[in-house]
Amino acid sequence: MTEHNDPGRAFAHRSPTTVTVDNVIRRALRVADPGDPGQVAKALLERFAGDAEALKRERAGNSIQVRSAPAPIVMANETEQAEAAEARRDLDRDLDALLHESQLKDIEPELRGWAGAIRSAATNGLAAARLALGANERDRALAARHTLTDYARLARYLAALTAYEPGLFCRLAQSCDVMGGLILVTAGNALAAGGVTTTSVILQSPSSELQVRREAVLASLRNLLGSTQEAHEPNEWPRGLTALRQLMRALEDNGATDLRAYLDEGYLGGIFDQMISLASGRSVDGTRALGATSVVTTTQLERFLRICQQIAEPESPQLTNFLTAIQYFIEGFGAARSGYRLVHIARPPILFYGLYGGTGRDAPTRRLMRLIEYRGQFAQALDCYCCGCEADAAEILTIGCKALYDIDRAIDLLATGSNLEGAGEAELRAAAFGLVVRAARNTIENSIDTDRDLRALVRPLAFVVEEGLLMPRREDNNGNVVEVLFDLDHINDPDARQNELERRVEVIHSVLCLQRAGERSWRDLMRAMSTSCRHDLLLGSERDDTEPVIITLLDDADAILQELSGVDLEACDDLDITIPDHHEVSLETLVHNIPFKGARRNQLKKTP
Repeated sequence: MTEHNDPGRAFAHRSPTTVTVDNVIRRALRVADPGDPGQVAKALLERFAGDAEALKRERAGNSIQVRSAPAPIVMANETEQAEAAEARRDLDRDLDALLHESQLKDIEPELRGWAGAIRSAATNGLAAARLALGANERDRALAARHTLTDYARLARYLAALTAYEPGLFCRLAQSCDVMGGLILVTAGNALAAGGVTTTSVILQSPSSELQVRREAVLASLRNLLGSTQEAHEPNEWPRGLTALRQLMRALEDNGATDLRAYLDEGYLGGIFDQMISLASGRSVDGTRALGATSVVTTTQLERFLRICQQIAEPESPQLTNFLTAIQYFIEGFGAARSGYRLVHIARPPILFYGLYGGTGRDAPTRRLMRLIEYRGQFAQALDCYCCGCEADAAEILTIGCKALYDIDRAIDLLATGSNLEGAGEAELRAAAFGLVVRAARNTIENSIDTDRDLRALVRPLAFVVEEGLLMPRREDNNGNVVEVLFDLDHINDPDARQNELERRVEVIHSVLCLQRAGERSWRDLMRAMSTSCRHDLLLGSERDDTEPVIITLLDDADAILQELSGVDLEACDDLDITIPDHHEVSLETLVHNIPFKGARRNQLKKTP
């Protein structure tokens, strides 16, 4: 009999306990496939490096009394290994140069703290990026890249604010940028090695979390079906039994009797087990098989939800729990393409015809690749202004490092976006950073008093703006340039069109508000770690009532947003986590007009 390599059949009979054990092994040993004995053995030898060396020496007939060696970092391939080793050496040298610079001895403790945090982010980021097929590892890799770019920007800030060795800070910023870029490339290589193509599923939740969601669905189904066996109290209503009757009638009336199979725990659990098993295997065949089958399954479940929503009269907690649990499970596969652009960052374009689908790069991915190219050009031009504490160079460097940082944040958003039209939530938030880049271009080009030639610095920003890489543009029938994100003429209802416009503006404005909060939190740190030659201009002055130059830049971005959208913007709110009142407090407030904090309560008690 001929055996076929069927990943669906191979994983179909795995029990939930087996899946749980595989997840534990995957997390503890950092292996892609716990079912591969070679990967597990290699991971065990790496985790227990001292014992591995002892076993090796024992096989060779030598003494096993050796000192334990640190576990080596295993790279995906020789090219990646060489690049990571060089980037790590550069990072270590730049950190050591700062720590041993005598002119910076006053801030040596702070720099040592930086060194530990940066090295940790680099190590953990690369380790997580190599397992980017897992949602948690992919998130950790992007978080580490975010941390590295944060320190890169802070280093450039110090280069602009200090008169001592600004070049050392700029070299550190460059090394952090290189390491952050290498994390993206490593994650893309991991996804490509895992068989990610245009049809593959990139899970946004770990397989262990999918197992928890599966149990929630089956538990709520048992609760719904078990309501027929409950002995209700005299003052209780059989809402579950009534909802089940109405559910059966609705499926029959809609000609969807086939969907009644989802009320069978064995059938529903079997479907979920097969999907989770394919997701847990993390093999190339399993990923592609899951991508080809999950669409059909999730579509049928969504059809079931649409028919069954709001059919219970009166509303039933049991039915609502069941439908919500199913929807929660589906959402684990909902953004299944999020992260596919990372493969395009890592792989050369010549490979995408045939190996990764014959459609090539979509429009949002092409814009992302152009943005990465211009980002490199802008970073190279910006490094030329790490030249001391001159007023114009310091201001250019500060504004430029803000623009570079925002381009990096936009790259992260676009790399994890999944909308093929480039109009998803990730692209919408990236547009907020595009507004800051536009404001930075205007400021560098028109508002800085300098005799320097700024064309090499302005040109990449101009391309980013004019080509609409962060805020897509198009020409209307009259030849006018239209911002695509704010062009909602396809929505016929005027009220719906205005609501969608206000929603988009609110999302973009919220990103700008977060940037304001971040700038203010960094201000005191920069003031403490730098000399005072440029504090008033770059960090603001309470005495002269002047804002930092970056806050002014964000004001310009707000003005551009309001001009493009025609929507009035509200002031940014301070962080305030509110707690709802208990019913006693609410009742007391309504009856006796006692404020939330309880003032006048004692006076009310003393009143006869």
